[in-house]
Amino acid sequence: MLKLIYLIVILFSLLNIDPEYLLGSWKITKSQALENLVLSESYKNLIEDQQEKVNRLNKLVLDSAYYRFTKDSVFWSDVNQREEKLVHLKGRWLIKGDTLYVFKTGKVEPYPYLIEKKSTNEISMRFIFPDGQIARSRSDFQRKLN
Repeated sequence: MLKLIYLIVILFSLLNIDPEYLLGSWKITKSQALENLVLSESYKNLIEDQQEKVNRLNKLVLDSAYYRFTKDSVFWSDVNQREEKLVHLKGRWLIKGDTLYVFKTGKVEPYPYLIEKKSTNEISMRFIFPDGQIARSRSDFQRKLN
C-alpha cells in the first residue's frame, strides 16, 4: 500500500509543471507538422509556385517562431500566411497539470498545449483541439539564453 502511495505521488509530481520553469524565451527548433506537410501527397501535388510559398512560410516559422514568458504575460510570434509576414502577439498564460493555456489578448478561448517533454533547456508541446483531441505533431522549443 505504501508503494502505491509513493507511485501516485511521483506520478502527480511528474504531471504538475512548475510555472517558473517556463519563464524566459523559447525558440522553435522543430515542427513535425511542417515536416509532415512537405512530405505529404498534397504538397507534392502543388504547382511549383505554391510549393515555393509553403517553403518560404516554413522557413519563416523555423527562423522566427518563439514564446517569451514573463510572470504575468506571454509574447509569441505567428505567421500571417496571406501576407507572408511575422506577427507578434501578446497574452496571458496559465499551467494546469501538464497543460499550458495561452490566452491571446482580446480572445476568450485559450490555445491549450499538452507539455510532453521537458528538460532544463527543452520543451515539446502538442496542440489540443477544441474537441479534446491531441495533435499528432509536436513542436520542439529550446530555451534561448539572453
